[in-house]
Amino acid sequence: MRLPDAHCHPQGLVPIPSSQELRRLGIGGFLANGTHPENWEATLRLARAAGGKAALGLHPWQAALWTPEVNATLSRSSSQLVAVGEIGLDGTRRWKAQLPLQKECFRGQLELAEQASLPVVLHGVGAYGSLLEILRERPPACGFLLHGYHGSLEMIPLFLRLGGFFSLGPRELRSEKGRQALGKVPPDRLLLESDFQAQANSPLTAWSNPLREALKEASQVLGRPPENLAASLSANFQELFLR
Repeated sequence: MRLPDAHCHPQGLVPIPSSQELRRLGIGGFLANGTHPENWEATLRLARAAGGKAALGLHPWQAALWTPEVNATLSRSSSQLVAVGEIGLDGTRRWKAQLPLQKECFRGQLELAEQASLPVVLHGVGAYGSLLEILRERPPACGFLLHGYHGSLEMIPLFLRLGGFFSLGPRELRSEKGRQALGKVPPDRLLLESDFQAQANSPLTAWSNPLREALKEASQVLGRPPENLAASLSANFQELFLR
């Protein structure tokens, strides 16, 4: 049984694993997210070598780096991507003062994704209301993924109406709120993630184990056999990123 990882950051792995190694561990494809110009090339290189897919973007923590030159670099890479991300907004205490700059950066990358006919992968911690407002201004034509969703249960149908998919990992599914969110997401809009953050010496089980845990938790909450749920999630991954 293999499951696609909808959100991870494995580009720091040395050596790069083969797709066969990952499949033996139950990782049936993945979306590697590059969040800073300094790791974009490594993200593309790992995705190609390990049989995954790549998304590149400027994370809201890096919004100060948004320039026409960075936009141009990202645009030139778009043919190698299945999504633009991880992008969005962060309204937590450390980053809240930068929200105006984050919004400018976010809008610019939404425009780029539209021009490239790509979905987007979104970060929205502490700023889901502002995220929703901007998405309503310009709903992504190719859909979007709310990764590691921490927003309110009441906002789930509002994001769904705009074409949203939701990804949850073990961190979210350990909480009662996360399990309730899981139950409110339609089966055809659900994905699971590890949010693996690789270091050069990270064992591959540090990637596969969180994904296995997420599948186990989701299977129990939803009352679905893991094999059945994994097949459904694979179809959703294909629908959003590989259509």
